[in-house]
Amino acid sequence: MEAELALENVGGLSGLRSLKFIKGTINVVRAPNATGKSSIIKAIALCLSAPYKSKKITEIAREMGLLRQVGEAVEPLVYIGAKSAKILMKFDSREWELNISKDGNYVHTQEGEERFLVTSLLTRSSPVLNKLLKGDVDFKWIVEMVSLADRYEVVARVIERERNKIRDFQAEIERRINEVESLKREKIALEEDINNYKQKESELSSKLSELLANRGEVSELKKQRDHLLAKIKEHEKKVEGLSNSIKELKKEVEELNKKHEAKLAEKKRLENENKKILKEIEVVSKKLKELDESLKNYEERLRKIGEEIEVLRVEEGRLLAKSEMYEKASKLLTQSQKVLCPLCGEGHLTAERLREEEASVKKQLGKVRDKIGTLISEKNKIYSKLRERDELKKELEKLTETNSETIRKLQSLKLTLSTSLAELEPLQMKLEGLEAEKLKEEELLNKYKAELKALDDSICELGKEEQAIVKEISTFRGKLEQSKKQLERVEKMLEAKSYIEILGYKMSLERAKKVLEEWSAILDEVLKNVQTEARKERLMAVELFNDQVRKVLKDSKFDYLDIWIDASNFRLHIIDRRVAVEVSPRILSETERYVLAFIIHATLKLAYSPYPPFFLIDEVALSLDETRKKAVFNYLLHLAKENGWFVILTELGNESEITVSPFKGL
Repeated sequence: MEAELALENVGGLSGLRSLKFIKGTINVVRAPNATGKSSIIKAIALCLSAPYKSKKITEIAREMGLLRQVGEAVEPLVYIGAKSAKILMKFDSREWELNISKDGNYVHTQEGEERFLVTSLLTRSSPVLNKLLKGDVDFKWIVEMVSLADRYEVVARVIERERNKIRDFQAEIERRINEVESLKREKIALEEDINNYKQKESELSSKLSELLANRGEVSELKKQRDHLLAKIKEHEKKVEGLSNSIKELKKEVEELNKKHEAKLAEKKRLENENKKILKEIEVVSKKLKELDESLKNYEERLRKIGEEIEVLRVEEGRLLAKSEMYEKASKLLTQSQKVLCPLCGEGHLTAERLREEEASVKKQLGKVRDKIGTLISEKNKIYSKLRERDELKKELEKLTETNSETIRKLQSLKLTLSTSLAELEPLQMKLEGLEAEKLKEEELLNKYKAELKALDDSICELGKEEQAIVKEISTFRGKLEQSKKQLERVEKMLEAKSYIEILGYKMSLERAKKVLEEWSAILDEVLKNVQTEARKERLMAVELFNDQVRKVLKDSKFDYLDIWIDASNFRLHIIDRRVAVEVSPRILSETERYVLAFIIHATLKLAYSPYPPFFLIDEVALSLDETRKKAVFNYLLHLAKENGWFVILTELGNESEITVSPFKGL
């Protein structure tokens, strides 16, 4: 099976280039320096690994020259002078296409496996190799990337941000609670002042009335004044009663409004959720339609495949028997002997002729088996599509049910909203009526107070003692009005400070404090679980690496080394079994560090990202001596055959243009 790569204006390659790679072997890309070999390796790596969700892997892609560095104007894999580049990889009946514009816009037809970049690409700029060349054995970064720990850490960071927001809210609530307590104390003090001023005014008014009672010429003024005082008290009582009624009604209206707004928010959420569900239904329906189209007459095709395989199996058995017969006959003959043809019974065959016939039969057998393999693969693809179709049908059914349930909730919510509006309207009308009545009463009250002041001014002209009392009454009345204004201001501030809005919901400080404490406790528990899972993932990743690396060392014939990652600190340990000593990469030769990087990459590839089935090596083999190079190539060939991989490596060559050919041995 082959993989086809089409490149258009990629890296150092201008125009359109097409290359083919063979599965199950080493594909050697040869060309002189600076002709685009590395561009091919980088293009494959980027196409099969992008887009990158991890910031760490994005940074590695920048360092390896797959993406532009921050501050650079153009993408490194877009040919100089071209506006865009295109990478198209076809294998396993799938297409991976990546279009790159010069300014950094990427368009993917399929999402890649981002771990592929750190597991399956070995170049001189690979982070594993660079760490080893520097003697750095801290491998926590690779454990984070190849396990799911990195994703758990992302979740943990999100939770931490939420916890910080909660702490900010809690600090704000505590500040407001202190302010509210201070305002309440101020309100109590003002209410006491108002009562004292009222009492003092009443006492002075009584004293003035007694003085006026002894003065016959002002008896009429006294009557008028007492009448006005009674009116003022009556209207003050009415205004106070209306104010209390308005406050109570406002609270009731505000509570209903909050519930109404919460229902409106829920309605909006359900509408958005329904839009999302409808979009998912559209996508799934489209996929299902495409699958149905591709599965037309699948039963007939499966029947034909079964018949063809049955015929081919018969042919396979016939060729096997024929091959065994030739093989046995060949073993019985010496070079000069002849034997009667075992099939037709006529004519004679020599040992050389038998070997030729045996080779011919084996070639036919190989072709038959290839056909069987192709048919089985086609059959498996049909079954895979059938399973996918069944899954899509289930998903569509589930989405449809969810959509129906959401619509039902929306209808119920709309009915509830209509009811709450019906409850709100009469209350708001009543509130408006009370406010209008209060305003009218306040106007009458102010009128009577003005008349009382004019009357008091008239009384002031009668005598010094009366003047002093009236002046004192006026002073207390001014203080009373000032205190009332201050009390009104404090009450408004109390109303504003006693509530806080969190995520669009207005609630009392006490309720908000309790909600945030409960939410904080939930987040703490979730964070604890996430961190626990992240630790488990790291330990599982280390265990998998350590198990796999032992097998790699054995199969690659580098088992004179013992390599493992310590699960307690994620440091890489290297033991040279020949001298039973732990060695640091710093004291290893450059060749040995390249071998070490190869072993680690092979381990990472096998353990964490065997798919996509590509293993890429860019000119690293040039740094190996002949002995190690032979061992590495033999193991690469083993990996390619055993796992059905496309192993692609670059070598310096004298060819006039880039060539790709199967490895033929050293």
